[in-house]
Amino acid sequence: MSELGFIVLSPTSGRKSPSTPTLAIAAARAGAGGILDAENFSDASVVVVAFAQLQRHASTGTIGIRCRVDEAKIFESLTLNADQTTIAILTAGVSSFQKEQLAEAIKLARQARLQVFVETIDLAEALLAETLGVDAVIAKGHESAGRVGDTTSFVLVQQFVRTLKIPTWVQGGIGLHSAAAMAVAGAAGVVLDSQLYLCRDSEVSIDTKLRVERMDGTETTIVLSPNGQMIRGYLPTGELENLEAIIHIGQDACFAKSLADVGGTVAGVLDAIRDAIAAQREIASRIPILAAGSSLAMSHGTKYPIVQG
Repeated sequence: MSELGFIVLSPTSGRKSPSTPTLAIAAARAGAGGILDAENFSDASVVVVAFAQLQRHASTGTIGIRCRVDEAKIFESLTLNADQTTIAILTAGVSSFQKEQLAEAIKLARQARLQVFVETIDLAEALLAETLGVDAVIAKGHESAGRVGDTTSFVLVQQFVRTLKIPTWVQGGIGLHSAAAMAVAGAAGVVLDSQLYLCRDSEVSIDTKLRVERMDGTETTIVLSPNGQMIRGYLPTGELENLEAIIHIGQDACFAKSLADVGGTVAGVLDAIRDAIAAQREIASRIPILAAGSSLAMSHGTKYPIVQG
């Protein structure tokens, strides 16, 4: 089983501009992929400046940019370092993917010498991305912020790994203990965003931090886009079904406080998750609860200790 990779998104919400993507910078310095999330920013010049900051402060670490397919021309404005791995994460925004538009965005990313990941919410989208020659897909579960489908991340990763030939990364519901399950399921890596909002090196606003600190996962809601896509986030008091007002925070924001308590910084949290994965693997190898012929299996007269409820 290969080591699980990490991608960290600097937040799309909770700050006025992406000018200092400190979460992404900290992630790149800690051996993860640090991604500037530009999905919800329309000012290309601001994004270019923020990306240059990320590139400069991340040194030779892996960096990248996340944007909608209809904003992929931003890649032409980026100056890349030849010795630095740079990733483009393509999203559909609040719409669904159109094959021609996605193909054009991938072409622009390739021309800019970017690795291409596509953020997908179901197997059909993942298969489309694979046929268009991307490097990896992200299985984005129902728990995540932004555009989501009906299926949770753990179910999606199993579908993707079983069907696709390219690496699958996972976003949604990732915490200190669930990351190990994704590794066992065959994921190449996991994507973190609001789980890191309470780290000391997070750039989100004080108001957002106070809001996230109290979250238990039930505060987010689903709003439908004009074409029927489900968008998950937090709606401030008084805003009902207002897509423009929604703050892109997923259910997994409930992990933010405990992760910050354990790790303190982005690097500390990543180390804590890595340690938890190693510990859980060791426990699983030492105590084969689900192995054939275990005590529970014998008590039920079955080969494996699995009984349908």
